[in-house]
Amino acid sequence: MLVAFGCGSESVPIPEPRDAGSPVPPGAGRPVDDCHTDCFGFLECVDGEVSGGWTRVVPGCEWPLDATCRTEFYSCAEGCRLDGRLSLRSPVFETPLVLLCEESRPRAELGDACASDDDCRATAVWSPGSRPEHTYLRCGDAGACVVREPPSDPDFMTPCTPPYERAGAFEDEACSGGWCWVRTDYGCADRYRAGCTVACTDDWECPPTARCDELGVCVTTVAADFPACASL
Repeated sequence: MLVAFGCGSESVPIPEPRDAGSPVPPGAGRPVDDCHTDCFGFLECVDGEVSGGWTRVVPGCEWPLDATCRTEFYSCAEGCRLDGRLSLRSPVFETPLVLLCEESRPRAELGDACASDDDCRATAVWSPGSRPEHTYLRCGDAGACVVREPPSDPDFMTPCTPPYERAGAFEDEACSGGWCWVRTDYGCADRYRAGCTVACTDDWECPPTARCDELGVCVTTVAADFPACASL
């Protein structure tokens, strides 16, 4: 199960791969309408240009078969986002590509006029290897953005046991935040790191040392806070 990302006042659904039917074994001689195409999307912003999208066709289908998944391109007015949000997993035909551009980065400031908390969203300028300086704001009673307490999770990045031997984010009732984050790189060779975390739509829902990664969970940016390597 994947959760949602959000930018500004909108949240973006991150659906499972689109599947129009069941796989057809090669040589099965099934009719064309039993075949299907899985469309996976991965958007990326590089040098101010957003692009992405590809297709995977299940083998064994009879041809001709329309196996084209839509691909789009977009030129950002202000370049790629400066908060590190440079990629997004989602079918390109369901996601506004401009969301990966700097003009879409939430940039509310203390004292800005607001009608709801959505008007007070902000993500910090960030680059890999640095610590994000989040601004945690909410809409105050006077109709202006005011400071709020940052979110916290008592189990954040404490070791958890993943259900599968692969990278990802998995629901885990043993974690106070309900999720177990797993990576198989991060300097662990043939081992993995797995830590408890919480679901998020963007950085403002994460603790001060963390960011909302592309899986839709909070992940620390401080190397010393990563869970220890464990054996697969």
